[in-house]
Amino acid sequence: MTNPANKISCRLFVILAREAPIAVIFRRGPSKWTQIIKWDTQTDTLESGAWFHGQIYPQRCDVSPDGTKLIYFAANYQHRNRGKGFPEAWTGISRVPWLTALAVWPNIGTYFGGGLFDTNTRIWVNSFGGGHHPNYPPQGLEVSYEHGFPDHDWHWLFRLERDGWKPIQEYPLGSVPSYHLQEDGSCLIKATNPAKATNPACPLLPIITAIHEKQSKQSYWFLRMTSIFDYTGGTNSQSFGLRNAERKTITPLEGVLWADWDKQGRLLCATDGRLFVAKIGVDDELTFIELSDFNSAQPERTKSPDWARHW
Repeated sequence: MTNPANKISCRLFVILAREAPIAVIFRRGPSKWTQIIKWDTQTDTLESGAWFHGQIYPQRCDVSPDGTKLIYFAANYQHRNRGKGFPEAWTGISRVPWLTALAVWPNIGTYFGGGLFDTNTRIWVNSFGGGHHPNYPPQGLEVSYEHGFPDHDWHWLFRLERDGWKPIQEYPLGSVPSYHLQEDGSCLIKATNPAKATNPACPLLPIITAIHEKQSKQSYWFLRMTSIFDYTGGTNSQSFGLRNAERKTITPLEGVLWADWDKQGRLLCATDGRLFVAKIGVDDELTFIELSDFNSAQPERTKSPDWARHW
């Protein structure tokens, strides 16, 4: 799955909707350009959406369970001096695959920010400093602001657990993000020690490793993800492997930057700006079938359609 031309590839990050066969692809590249793409994982059709010049933080984003809306965290510091009346960083809600904000929570810098869909009509917003007053209020949505924290890594850990990734080792710093199932089928965000979750950049633990696994429909296969949070350089990275619980073996997914199981039970992977389905054969041999190559796309200013500008 390596890039034969040794060119700099775009980077892909994907969020799968929980109840619909829909995914949102965040395609980054060239620098400071991100494209949003809607992916129907049942038919493998793609719908190109907005290009954004600035910074989008995919690990602080989420897709509604029905796959129709996106909550995202973005920053564009050119707004600071242009007097456009728009914040330099903000949490927004848009219709997939566009970024036209239907609701906006302003942010000062990149501490806090982002959110999660609890249900299609209930969201959690990681609002800056507890500020609960959006510039454009959401319509038809119940909003919670509990357990806000500045670090985006914990935001992502909340979403991983909600989406079926189970930690296979104790979280560092004594704070365990988790979801609590309610009688109506929804979940509430909780943390066993929110105070510690607000400041994971501990000088005693400059590099933190978290390991999660997600079970496939075939009970003996587990997708393993190892995340390394390097607080000395402000970066994080993920690597993946396929564990066979019957054979007690782990097959590395070399070069894979994102992977997950879709609703059909397929193993999906992204690397070198390309999407693949990984077929698992005898002795866990993997065959990678390319679905799409996103490297040739170039940024363009695209106006969102009318339907994407209304709730």
